[in-house]
Order: sequence, then C-alpha cells, then structure tokens
Amino acid sequence: MQGDISGAVLAYEAAVFYAPDLAEAHSNLGNLYLQSGCREDALRAYMRAIRAKPDLAPVYCNLATLLIDLQRFDEAIAASETALRLAPDLYEAHASLCHAYRRSGRDREALAPALRATELRPDRDAYVKLGIAASHLDALDIAFVANREAIGLDPTCVTAHSNLGWLYYQTGRCAEAIAASETAIALQPALAEAHVNLALSLLLSGDFARGWDEYVWMWRLLAQRRPYPYLDRVTLWNGDIFAGRQLLITLDQGFGDAIQMVRYLPVVKARGGRVILEVRPELVSLFAGLPGVDELRVHSDGAMLADGVDLQVPLLGLPRALATDLTSIPAPIPYLRAQPERVKRWRLRLESPARLRVGIVWAGN
Repeated sequence: MQGDISGAVLAYEAAVFYAPDLAEAHSNLGNLYLQSGCREDALRAYMRAIRAKPDLAPVYCNLATLLIDLQRFDEAIAASETALRLAPDLYEAHASLCHAYRRSGRDREALAPALRATELRPDRDAYVKLGIAASHLDALDIAFVANREAIGLDPTCVTAHSNLGWLYYQTGRCAEAIAASETAIALQPALAEAHVNLALSLLLSGDFARGWDEYVWMWRLLAQRRPYPYLDRVTLWNGDIFAGRQLLITLDQGFGDAIQMVRYLPVVKARGGRVILEVRPELVSLFAGLPGVDELRVHSDGAMLADGVDLQVPLLGLPRALATDLTSIPAPIPYLRAQPERVKRWRLRLESPARLRVGIVWAGN
C-alpha cells in the first residue's frame, strides 16, 4: 500500500509540475501527502489548490481536517465555514465543522452541524458524530437515539456500542452499560474506552473484583499515558512485597479520588521499601506527613520523572493490587489531619460566639 501511495505521489507531483494551475491535482496530492503522514507538504498542496481555484469547497474540508490534526482549531473552523459558504449542503463541510468545534471545546456549537450532517447523509458515521457531540452537551436523549441509529445501520459499529455503554453508565443503568460495553469489547477486544466504561459500570454496580481488574485499561488511554512515557519500562506493582525497592504511586483522577485512596498508603508501606506519591500542588499541605509515604513528588504539566523507580502503580490501582473488597477497605479514620498552625488560626477566627458561622461544602475539582 505504501508503494502504491508513493507511486501516486510521484504521478501527481509530475502533474502539478506540468499543470501548476490544476487545483484538483494539488488537492489530490495533498490527500496523498496526508495519508503518508507528510502534514506540512499536505498543507502546502491544499493552499496551492485554493490559490488555483478559490471556490473549490471540498479542498477547504480537506484543509480543515488537516488543521484539526495540527490543533489549529480556529483556522479549521474558518476553513469549514468557507466550504459551507461555497456549498451549503456539503456533508463533509458540516462534519468537519462539527469536529473542529468539538476539538476546540466549543461543544455547544458542534451540535447544529452534526444534526445537519445526519440530515444530508443519514449514515452510520454521521450518527456516531452526532452522538458524540450530543453527549458532550449532556443532550443525552439525542445521544441515545443517534447511537442506536448507528447500530441499526451497522450492528458491528463498535464506537456506537462503546458510546452507549458510557451513556448508560452516566444515567445509572449499570446492567445495560455492562452489556453494551461487553458487546463493544467482543467486537474490538483492545478498545480501551470500552473496557473503562465496563470498569466504571461494574464498580458502580458493586462488582469490585471485576471492576478493578477492568480499570487497568484506564491507564492505556492516551490522555492518561501521555505524562508517563516510561510506564512500559517500569513494572506495574501487583501487591507483592517490595523490600529494598522504590514504588511510585502516580496521580489518578481528581482531588476527591486522591483523598479517598491515600487511606491505602500505610498498607502499601507495610509491604516493603520506599513509597513515592505523586500529588497535585494543591494537596501537598494536606498530604504532608501522611503515614506510609517517604516522598511527595509534585505533579507538573510535563512528563513525570521516574528517577530510581523500580515499580509503579496508579493511585486508583491500589484496591486491585491489595485485593480489597467492601469488607476490607482500610478505614483508620481520621487518616488526614489539618496542620496544627492552621487549626489554631481558624479557631481564633471562629471562636467568637456572637458571630454567625456558616460552613460551605467543598465540591472538589
């Protein structure tokens, strides 16, 4: 296949050399460059196509797709809008505009082009895109219908089954979430998103043993792995004695999950060597002096360092590693304590009986 693409590239390069104003040839060359991973060459080819024929709407759609890949979302939106001005009923233009809005975080604006795309071409892919856009807006009724339509058109649509699993989980329908996720996994066994949906649904339904086993797939999601490029080189800790070695417990999920899971640290420490806990900057003062921790390593936006680490486990991997169930969750309450100087400072501020004191519940991050 790569040889076929290379031959096609040579042919189109020759075509645009002898006919530099042939916009369609520049556009097709850009598509081939994009397939080959040559994104900058593709960008130049699309721009030459536009200069040669500024009213060729499909080129703007191809350009938008490339700009989304380059994370130049505002330019991608502009290119899609130009395509729509030239061809208001062009499916690809609505689809690329939806994708660009969604990738740029403008979910509310993504719904309208997604709906229009399904009107123009009511096929499986259009309904999948509509379902994703609607779910990001919490328009769950539309999302349910869209994914079911996709499955009706193609019962093997793994993305729609996986997305249905997430929607069922979000609405507390655990049995249906488990069934949809298991269908997606049967169709594509290595689909991490479906395994994560299954894990969350199993945990919500109280099946801790299966749920925590499936939860390991959370760490195979690209967004989870990006800060930890070394994970494949460091052994995942499975609860064994680790005397004489260093264990890095990496950040996982938000503040609330971290506060819940640090209860496991004394149990971890009892199994051996040195324990390093990755922590968000906001939680350093609360976690300072935690029993079972030898070092707090502050999380940063860059890659997490693994200096001298022999083993690693994400924070939410501790229940699985320690094989705990509802009867054996560590509960040495209180396991968190405020710093004495802060307690003293707030006691002085609140000790006056004449003042009304109102507590506000912290909602987390």
